[in-house]
Amino acid sequence: MKPHPAELLLLAVLAVLAVLVPFARVGGSGYVYDDSAVLEDNRFVTGGEFRRIWRTSYWAGTADANQERLYRPFFLTLAAVTHSAPRFVHLLAILAHTAAGCLLWLVLRTRLPGAGAGAGLLRASLPALGAGLFLFHPASVEVAAQGVGLMETLPLLLGVCAILLVPQRPGLAVILAALAPGWKEIGHVWLAGASVFLMQRRRIAWGIAGAAASAGWLLARQASTGQIPAAAPHPLANPLVAMGCADGVWSRIALVGHQVRLTLWPSGLSSDYSRGTLPLPGYPLQPWVLLGLGLLCFLAWQWRRLGAVEAVALATVLPTLDLTGGLGMVFAERFGYGFRFGLLLFLLSLVAPALERMTTPRVRAALAALAAVAILCGALSWRRYGDWSSRERLFRTDALAHPANAKLRYNRGLTHVESRRWAEAREEFAAAVRLAPDYPQAYFGLGIADVGLGDFTAGRRSLAIAAAAGVQQAAEQLRRMDLMGIR
Repeated sequence: MKPHPAELLLLAVLAVLAVLVPFARVGGSGYVYDDSAVLEDNRFVTGGEFRRIWRTSYWAGTADANQERLYRPFFLTLAAVTHSAPRFVHLLAILAHTAAGCLLWLVLRTRLPGAGAGAGLLRASLPALGAGLFLFHPASVEVAAQGVGLMETLPLLLGVCAILLVPQRPGLAVILAALAPGWKEIGHVWLAGASVFLMQRRRIAWGIAGAAASAGWLLARQASTGQIPAAAPHPLANPLVAMGCADGVWSRIALVGHQVRLTLWPSGLSSDYSRGTLPLPGYPLQPWVLLGLGLLCFLAWQWRRLGAVEAVALATVLPTLDLTGGLGMVFAERFGYGFRFGLLLFLLSLVAPALERMTTPRVRAALAALAAVAILCGALSWRRYGDWSSRERLFRTDALAHPANAKLRYNRGLTHVESRRWAEAREEFAAAVRLAPDYPQAYFGLGIADVGLGDFTAGRRSLAIAAAAGVQQAAEQLRRMDLMGIR
């Protein structure tokens, strides 16, 4: 059934607001957090070294070149073209997020009932409300506020379009899905989902082509970055530290539960979820574990109602759990972007038949309640976008909200270093060391602050600890001090 003009008008209004609201808050600001490292301080990006981008790892051109060997050539190529225009990068991220919300509207509209007392009202309102909940969800602010958010939105856009095109245009579906891994490794999930869906539709050759494309990306990654080394869990950066196999399983389920909580109750947001922000003891009978188990059991109970799009979208959280457990990564809100897309789509698809059976006044009351939730989400997002307008404001807000998170204290210390406020910087770095004595970057920051204050002995001592732990910047700072004769 073709959409009524009023439906399209409501969607257009939401789309315009979804662009204008974040752009008004962050469009005129510079790069923040990961954008600073990847777009501003990446010598391959700033120098336009496209060959190096395609032949090396994601972090190779940054100061964190020793981090995990990821391969994301499409995003870095786009970054090399647009890195000097933060306003344009912000606009691209916002537009991509808006397009994802429009896709949710399109998919949800095909799931709605066609009969019943409230069917017409549902078809006109529920898809738009679902799109509004997703577009203005506070946990999605991180995606729209950063250029690196494109690594979440573009694989989702390509993957959802590919799955929708499988019945009619299998060849185009494979092409779109095959582009997704070039933006981020999560694209392999979308490519695998499209390939499985193709085989279910008896498009065996196209399904095999999709699997071959995934293998090709993996070979390119290995040829460019080498084999990923086994990484020892870091007590700070990895919330799944020092756990056996069983404990790791429970902790991964807890991360699923945490994503459910962020979707249904987006409070206590943070730019970083390492130790101190995301407590994961790794054992059963903990709140996040129970919530994750509850979702898994609910999905198993309702698996017949699970469509291909939401099934693959929910599955995009799985590689994130593996990376968090295996490579010592911190957890970020944007990692659950596809998961939130799938969960909202699935829940709204389940709610629609129940609403259809209600009388029109009750349907209106339920839709009004959803609209109120969407408006509340919009108000919270407006405030959160303001936090992402500058590094200093972001880390100040998050560090005050999560004072036990050593990484946030370290990040706030860096903002003080940029302003040459050495005493304030030392206070934050000392707090990070106190909270996480095994965090080498905190010692590096503490050393820089001590040198800035003129305490060269204490500064060299902290820098030596960081250099011994493998912090390259600390070793370089010590060499510069030696050349200058500073003891």
